[in-house]
Amino acid sequence: MKAINTYATSELTFSFGIVKWSPKDLENLQTKTRTLLTRYRFHHPHAANERLTVPRQMGGRGMTDTIRLHDKQVKLLQTYFLNKQALSPLHDAVVKADDRHTPLDLLHANEDDLATD
Repeated sequence: MKAINTYATSELTFSFGIVKWSPKDLENLQTKTRTLLTRYRFHHPHAANERLTVPRQMGGRGMTDTIRLHDKQVKLLQTYFLNKQALSPLHDAVVKADDRHTPLDLLHANEDDLATD
């Protein structure tokens, strides 16, 4: 599980601000991961799927939930660009140019919504 969280999840994290992942794509990715874990006898077929993403300290397997990680990473990147917008002309140009071109959608992102989440 540590290898999956360290290597595979970090590779996915790099793509979250660039590639538009649909919720169905992320769900399919989790399903394929569970299938592989079951095939190689790491996860029992009748065990609760939710147990995989529960932290080890709470009795789970500790696998990173890709859907939550995606949402968190997108919000962090939006917050970063919006905070830097006032200080840097480059960041300001990126925010103004991103009109639904990336998953961040910086032009329509609202700082107030990001701060409350």
